[in-house]
Amino acid sequence: MIPIKIELENFFSYRQRTVLDFHGIHLACVAGPNGSGKSSLLDAITWVLFGRCRTRSDDNVVNKTAAALGKAAGVSLIFELGGVIYRVDRKKRAGKPMVLDFLVAAAGEGEWKSMAEGKLRATQGAIEQLLKMNYETFTNASFFLQDKADTFTTNSATHRKEILADLLGLDIWDSYKEKVRAKRREEEDQLLLIDSRLKDINLELAQEPIRKSALSAAIEELNAASEKLELQEQILRERRRVEKLIEGQKQHIDALDENIASFNESLLYLEGIKEERYLERVSFQRLLDDSESINAKYKAWKTASNEVQKWQKKSEQHSSIIERLRPVEIEFEREEARLTQRHTELERQANRVSELKNEQQAISANLEQARLKSDRIKKDLTELKDVEIQWKEGDAKLREMTSTRASIEKEVEFLNKEKKRFDDLIQEKLTVQNELNQASSEVDKAILDLKSIESFQVSLTFIKSEKESKLAEQKRLRKEMSDIEDAVKTLSESLSEVCPLCGQALSEEHRQKVLEKLHQDGKKLGDQYRENKDVISMKEQEARKLSADVKEKSRIEEELLNFQRRTASAQSRLEHIDKSIGQWHSVGAIRLQELEKTLEAEDYVNLKTTVSRLANKLVKKKDLEDERTKVNNEMLLKENRLAMIEEMVAEWQIADPVMSPSQEFEELAGKLERGEFAQEARAQIDLLNAEVEKIGYDQELHEIALGQLDSLSEAPERFQSLSTAETAVKHLDDNLADISGQIRSTREKKSQLSEQLAQAEKSLRTLSDDTKDLSVLESELQKRRDAQISAHRKVAMAQQNVDVLRDLKIKKDQVWGGREEKALLIQRINMLETAFGRAGVQSLLIERALPEIESDANLLLDRLTDGEMQVRFETQRKLKSSDRSVETLDIHISDTAGQRPYENYSGGEQFRINFAIRLALSKILTRRAGARLQTLVIDEGFGSQDPLGRQRLIEAINSIQDDFERILIITHIDELRDAFPTQIRVSKNTAGSTIVVV
Repeated sequence: MIPIKIELENFFSYRQRTVLDFHGIHLACVAGPNGSGKSSLLDAITWVLFGRCRTRSDDNVVNKTAAALGKAAGVSLIFELGGVIYRVDRKKRAGKPMVLDFLVAAAGEGEWKSMAEGKLRATQGAIEQLLKMNYETFTNASFFLQDKADTFTTNSATHRKEILADLLGLDIWDSYKEKVRAKRREEEDQLLLIDSRLKDINLELAQEPIRKSALSAAIEELNAASEKLELQEQILRERRRVEKLIEGQKQHIDALDENIASFNESLLYLEGIKEERYLERVSFQRLLDDSESINAKYKAWKTASNEVQKWQKKSEQHSSIIERLRPVEIEFEREEARLTQRHTELERQANRVSELKNEQQAISANLEQARLKSDRIKKDLTELKDVEIQWKEGDAKLREMTSTRASIEKEVEFLNKEKKRFDDLIQEKLTVQNELNQASSEVDKAILDLKSIESFQVSLTFIKSEKESKLAEQKRLRKEMSDIEDAVKTLSESLSEVCPLCGQALSEEHRQKVLEKLHQDGKKLGDQYRENKDVISMKEQEARKLSADVKEKSRIEEELLNFQRRTASAQSRLEHIDKSIGQWHSVGAIRLQELEKTLEAEDYVNLKTTVSRLANKLVKKKDLEDERTKVNNEMLLKENRLAMIEEMVAEWQIADPVMSPSQEFEELAGKLERGEFAQEARAQIDLLNAEVEKIGYDQELHEIALGQLDSLSEAPERFQSLSTAETAVKHLDDNLADISGQIRSTREKKSQLSEQLAQAEKSLRTLSDDTKDLSVLESELQKRRDAQISAHRKVAMAQQNVDVLRDLKIKKDQVWGGREEKALLIQRINMLETAFGRAGVQSLLIERALPEIESDANLLLDRLTDGEMQVRFETQRKLKSSDRSVETLDIHISDTAGQRPYENYSGGEQFRINFAIRLALSKILTRRAGARLQTLVIDEGFGSQDPLGRQRLIEAINSIQDDFERILIITHIDELRDAFPTQIRVSKNTAGSTIVVV
């Protein structure tokens, strides 16, 4: 995957739309202060491709300011893969679902064709399928993310193997294993069904005597149920005739109850109306009794109302004059405040001008001294200019020679170590060849042992099946022998003249004949039972012997896998050794001779001495330049201050067309002191105050009159109610007399209906005496019908149970043959599942790749540590509790002090280890089919390194830059920027982060 262009908006600190075009960028440094947004640029790449980055919540990627405004974060990435251009767009609004689009470049320029699926998860799967990696694989192989550079190294052995399997494209074997596992589970489920079916058949066949006896009992039960049903139907018909008579009488009683209830409601209604009319009569009479007081209060209310109207008129006149007076007062106060404020401002200006004149004299004297000092410094700097030119030329040449010589010395030292290492490889080759021969022989032997165990497993399956069949037969034989014993006991003890077994006449001759037959059958069954017992015992012995042999299968399979891994590892190591030795003789040895000759001809001591002498002379230049800048800044500030003072003094003294500020200040002071302003407003105020006094309005007396009127507010309404009461009393008296007559008539009619109801209820009780409830009879009838139906079902079921046994005997033979074939198939599928698993073919492929990864990592680590450190991968580890070995993927790290745990190395050493391993993983991916990583990113990896470590990392990056199309190095260390041909500078201001490519 090669990034071409990325666009960001409202993503972390990138608020405005920001575009980074990668055209022309091969090796670049992403530089900027901490917190400027460097790492956010990489988060944008992983987020747009996989929907994941360093934050846990998707809402956190949205810029906080943009989220508050309801805006969405968006990232668009255009990249190339396999010669095809793709684009991924991802957007997220806080609190809303994520939006994802996946496109491919169409034929027309600037045209895109969508490849998005119906759902976001399906589209994400399409992107990962195209890239042939997920987020974890991508970041483990291509991204050295901040605080995650050690993800592969510090993970558990199991997780490391999973990551490596994903990188090598071994997930296809997982899919094979899943398919085989699904097939095995399907077959096992079918085998369980077959075993269950056989068990059910055997149990069902043993029920034959019981089922025949159940059929006879069911027929007898059906006959008895039919007789009881017929009798119950006759009883129910008679009861229903009586029920019709009772129902008619009940309807008559219900009609009488309804009429009586209607009369009760009428009585309640009339009584209520009568009560309401009586209460109205009482309330009106109370008003008539209080008529004298009501008339007196009404007369007082009219007097108070007239008094309030008089004061209201005066209040309106008074308010009108006050409204005319207030604007005049406001105008007078405003003019007085304006003159006072202007006087204060002019007084403050006068004091300031006096202070500025004193400051002007002092600044002029200091400015002249600064000018003399600046001229002297300028003269000294001119004399050092020629010395600086000579130093720059010599220093540039010296640095070039130093860098070239250091690179050659390091390369020579590295090649000498390589020479020694390849000499050791020749000796190692003999050891590995011997190990390969031994492991191959062990593999052949283990395969033969497994084939023998497979035949044992088949035999064991057959033996177990025969044993289960014999055990089922033993159960049947025990049951039949028990039945014969019971029959013998019953026949021997019977005193009846009828045989209890067959129903014939029971003579002594018949008794002896039947007993003899039963004894013969019992002996035959007993012989068969004992014979089966011996067979079962023999099968158990054979099964124990075969089980002991089969138990060795897992151990032999484990040994086979170990020998196969050793064989694959040895073959891979031999291939790698031969390849490495050939490369050394064709390239490394020749290069070593050339570099040693070059070092003998180099000499730069004289140049170094000259540059040092010139540098000593230039030590004073920096101090002089700083001092000159300081003096010039002081002069500029003083000159600006003098100009400002002169301008302010001139403004105070220069007069406008009327008067100067100083003259205006003196004139205003006199006016305010004498009160010579707003004369017209003063006169209007005096005139309006005189009119207010003439009206004579008293607010307190006005409020007293209002209070008296308010206390008599109910008088008009009560006076009107008194007039209404005098008219209503006579009408209410007539209405009460009429309602009383209606109540007497209704009570008489109700009494007549109650007598009729009592007579009807007496007749109903006569019909209902000694009559059984109809629902009880119907329930009993239904029970009889249910009993008959149940008896029919029992007869049918019992007959079916007897008929089905015949077919089951044929079915049993067919099912048993299918079971033997199924058991053999499952054994073969189990072998395939083990081979496709992580401990099978995948483990072998990983072990073949590990020597290549280990070699690439050590080559790079040798450069980074000057040959002091090495890593080694171990895939087998012996258990402390036994001699068995277990699968693992351990990383062993050693230096000049020996082997130490990863945690015991310094931060800088740990980063070099991680860097070497991760680059080795990336390299093997570029050499293998499947995912192809063409972009390498290192985020803040140099901070843990000392100067020498940083230089070695830069050299290592330069040495592998041809393996990648894009390499981005993120750092905040300023001195590292010039080490890379391109710089992507990231900065941050109030508007957010921005990007500039230089």
